[in-house]
Amino acid sequence: FVKFANIEEDTPSYHRSYDFFVSRFSEMSHSGHPRGDVRARIRMSGIKGLQGVVRKTVNDELQANIWDPQHMDKIVPSLLFNLQHVEEAESRSPSPLQGAEKEKENPPELAERCLRELLGRAAYGNIKNAIKPVLVHLDNHSLWEPKVFATGCFRIIMYSIQPQHSHLVIQQLLGHLDANSKSAAAIRAGIVEVLSEAAAIAASGSVGPTVLEVFNTLLRQLRLSIDYALTGSYEGGAGIGAGSGAGSGAGISAGIGAGIGARIIKEHEERMFQEAVIKTIGSFASTLPTYQQSEVMVFIMNKVPLPSSQHSVEPGRDGENRNRLTQIMLLKSLLQVSVGFQCSNMLTALPSAFLDRLLSAALMEDPEIRLFVLEILISFIDRHGNRHKFSSISTISDISVLKLKVEKCSRQDSVFMKK
Repeated sequence: FVKFANIEEDTPSYHRSYDFFVSRFSEMSHSGHPRGDVRARIRMSGIKGLQGVVRKTVNDELQANIWDPQHMDKIVPSLLFNLQHVEEAESRSPSPLQGAEKEKENPPELAERCLRELLGRAAYGNIKNAIKPVLVHLDNHSLWEPKVFATGCFRIIMYSIQPQHSHLVIQQLLGHLDANSKSAAAIRAGIVEVLSEAAAIAASGSVGPTVLEVFNTLLRQLRLSIDYALTGSYEGGAGIGAGSGAGSGAGISAGIGAGIGARIIKEHEERMFQEAVIKTIGSFASTLPTYQQSEVMVFIMNKVPLPSSQHSVEPGRDGENRNRLTQIMLLKSLLQVSVGFQCSNMLTALPSAFLDRLLSAALMEDPEIRLFVLEILISFIDRHGNRHKFSSISTISDISVLKLKVEKCSRQDSVFMKK
């Protein structure tokens, strides 16, 4: 079959169907033969067969469309299944003879090569069909936690697809995070970590129109998590996101499992998830150009509930707790973005509406919130990495001993400081 697949044909064959081959080769890729060497050979043959099907059909849109979900739902899981067993294969120490054979190639290596080839050939309209089975496979086999395999998969995906399609993968991960809004914190944290890795790789290509969408989804998940931790139930957060265009995520996730809201929520797991989200916000923002970082900071600041803002502060004891936690988490996120923010002209980079909101938070009663605001302001002003030199000083008579990096203040900066 592989020899047949490598023959280049001048005219397409419209009547030929590959359904049987896809099913049979997928079945071989999952072989559970009791003898290890036979099992490896059957799996290798299955993967080579799938590779042959892909090569034979992928370039000709008029032939059997290999990108249809019915085919992708068999091909992609077969390759992932073999990738998944790489640790198992390596853990058994082979005899010298087997070792020599192993050097040739093994199922995981071949599966990875085949997956890279498949993704590399995927056109814009086919990316979704190729990525969906990956997400389903990771869900079905509980592979988001620990996240090592999931991260490895998406690294392969991001480096194999054409760079201009990166944002489609990011969008699917965001949708999947929303669909798992009511899953355990560890699963959501795994998806967020994978999203962080994928976004960092995508930033070097094109993130497309999804920049604010990424932050909107992450901030929505942060608010939901705060709500889960406070109410102790997955049902408590159902209405939180609706006001900020989040209804879709809550709607999809509602069907994930009946009675899921009754599950006990561990507060420390939600805390870990929140930290993962904040870290992802920082790492993704650091890959963006300055003007987009500025937009992101304005976007985050506008979501901070302040007494004078449209995000009215919720009344009552629970409302106070929720507001305080939301304020702290959003300011932490803002601090993560501001640490990597480098601008030559603060007057244009930081609009007055943003500064007004930030400085109004500096006058709140809560000392922790005031401290975050001051740290954010310091990170804007400190362009030369001088801040650590001041960290242990209260007063000093001769400033020259600090060996600070100093430059002449530009006119715009002096106007900014006067304002």
